[in-house]
Amino acid sequence: MNSTWVLMNSATDVWEGGLGSSSGELGHNLMDHHFRCGASGRVEGYEDKYYFGRKPGGIYIPRFANVANDKRDYLRGFGYQGGASRQNWQRNIAEYSVGPELKDALSEPGSWTMGLGAFGEILPYHDNKITLDKNVKDKWGLPVLNIDAEIKENEKKCALI
Repeated sequence: MNSTWVLMNSATDVWEGGLGSSSGELGHNLMDHHFRCGASGRVEGYEDKYYFGRKPGGIYIPRFANVANDKRDYLRGFGYQGGASRQNWQRNIAEYSVGPELKDALSEPGSWTMGLGAFGEILPYHDNKITLDKNVKDKWGLPVLNIDAEIKENEKKCALI
């Protein structure tokens, strides 16, 4: 989005919409991922285990590509990603709010946790776009970006919303 912002802010009398705007597509077809669906949990029984060298790796389950004779009623796909780790110093230890007890507690590794999240593609809809907001300026006096985008029916079907 920042590259598009720079191009839009390069407007001149020759390039009214900024460099690269002659097609009328600059700022359109904004794409992202829809997500916020997943699960996490604590894994018990490994408190005496620790890892050395590289940290535990993440996992990735490739997205389902909706092609050929598939019976799903949406385009494109979704995927899952996640990972495991030990809780760190930011964990909340209510019994040890200050002092040496807190220091001692935080010198021990936290419990193991595992998380998995789903995400799906948002298709490139022409009306999902960014524009310059001429009424709101940043600290240098330049117009900021205005985002006008929404999750559409295809993405709702993919996410079962």
